[in-house]
Amino acid sequence: MAARGARADNGGVTPNLPTSITVTPSRLAAVICACMLLLSACSMPRLIYSQADWLLLREVNDYLDLDDAQSTQLAAAIAMGMRQHRVQELPDIGATLRDFAVYARDGLRPAQVHAGIERVRALALRSAELGVPALSDALANLTPQQRAHLARRFDERNAKYAERHALDASQEVRLERRARRTVERIEDWTGPLLPEQVALVHAIRGTMPDVAAHWLAYARSRQRALLAQLDAGAPARDIGALLRRSWLHQEDLPPALAAPRERQIAVLVELLVRLDATLDSTQRAHLVGRLEDYARDADSLSRET
Repeated sequence: MAARGARADNGGVTPNLPTSITVTPSRLAAVICACMLLLSACSMPRLIYSQADWLLLREVNDYLDLDDAQSTQLAAAIAMGMRQHRVQELPDIGATLRDFAVYARDGLRPAQVHAGIERVRALALRSAELGVPALSDALANLTPQQRAHLARRFDERNAKYAERHALDASQEVRLERRARRTVERIEDWTGPLLPEQVALVHAIRGTMPDVAAHWLAYARSRQRALLAQLDAGAPARDIGALLRRSWLHQEDLPPALAAPRERQIAVLVELLVRLDATLDSTQRAHLVGRLEDYARDADSLSRET
């Protein structure tokens, strides 16, 4: 089973499958990775993928406030990255979606779901890597005014994240909101859930560690590190190394987030397998159809020039 949505509940942008749980607060991770997850056919309809170069440029510019010359340079780099992604990554994305459709048709098994987590994460990282050089160059050439704009956007996104995840509310409220978001994403793939299925999602989702505040703290620490590099005039090479080390691979993940990782995966596997067993024929057909449609789109797009 897959659930749609560009954010995961522990805070950030992920592949649009709930099996990917290595995420980051706010939508900034998508920008730092050149919005790589917008490039994934498993997260976006064909029409949006076809316009992804424009969407990526707009998203990055929202953070960086580029001038015309900078925008032109970045647009050319994004177009090149999109061509690479179309040829190099879309075939694997299509194959992954076809496999998921088979799993969903036959009924999910824990081993399949667990393997799917790693498969999606690997696809996401490979896609993200394509965006790092262009973004590193853009960041290395920001003016002081643009760096100040980026800092303000960080603060705004952090505030929105805190509001969305109700960080000033009780844990009960936070978990309730988290479960509701999960239901909404699942229903986009399966159609409406029955009351007992909704209750199952709430029950299982509630056992996942509540680490939203830790993700926000981690986001702020990485933002500070990036801004410090930019203020120090770091070259694109060093900025790219930071993005890969911290933003993509999260090698500096603090214990408060690293420790719950396996528990998060276990809960997601349990949720998907148990909910999958309750799907009726209409829900299963809806899910399989969505996966197969996206797989066909990925295959078709990968052949376009």
